[in-house]
Amino acid sequence: MSVNQYWIERWEESQIGFHLPETHPGLLRWFSDSQVLEQSKVFVPLCGKSLDMIWLLQQGCQVIGVEVSQLAVDAFMQEQTLSPKKMLLPDFSLWRVDKLQIYCGDFFRLSANALSGVSDVYDRAALVALDKPLRQQYIEHLLTIIPENCNIFLITVDYDPSEMSGPPFAVPDTEVHEYFSSDFIINKLSEENVLAAHQHFADKGLSSLIERIYRLSPISDHDDHSC
Repeated sequence: MSVNQYWIERWEESQIGFHLPETHPGLLRWFSDSQVLEQSKVFVPLCGKSLDMIWLLQQGCQVIGVEVSQLAVDAFMQEQTLSPKKMLLPDFSLWRVDKLQIYCGDFFRLSANALSGVSDVYDRAALVALDKPLRQQYIEHLLTIIPENCNIFLITVDYDPSEMSGPPFAVPDTEVHEYFSSDFIINKLSEENVLAAHQHFADKGLSSLIERIYRLSPISDHDDHSC
């Protein structure tokens, strides 16, 4: 089964424990400079029906998402009582309403043209949704399509893989540095064991669930980054 089909079926079967029914607290705490946000165009890969997009829109951001499941996009629009205009593109259906655009289709077919002017990437659920071979492909494609001066706000989880198989997949700190250190200044904003807030992972046998939040600023632009 392809990774796209896997996630389409997860949505069809309502196996969406990864969806948060609230804005992620790390977004509220660390991505909250309103002056910056009002000038930001934020890309949210594998966006699902994340309420984080609504919060970003409320701060004045433009938001671009990509999501493979049409069911997820439909649910997002219905739950937020939005009435998007839909456009059929060669590889995507594009859903647009006000400052929000969601490309429904395969992330790996998204082009740089779709992300023109993006200042920030917000990745809470993309990197951790992929196993290690696909994570490498994801990073390579992401860095190909985002603008050179783009910042990345990244949230990962880490745990003992012998205790549970993903998704979400464990992404150790060393791996983040492996992927990004040649192109970005990596600022780890927080590291916290959040298992107590996620009982379903404890029920699966996890003894700890480490959440790390990073701000990645492009090395070539480290004196003038937007978040």
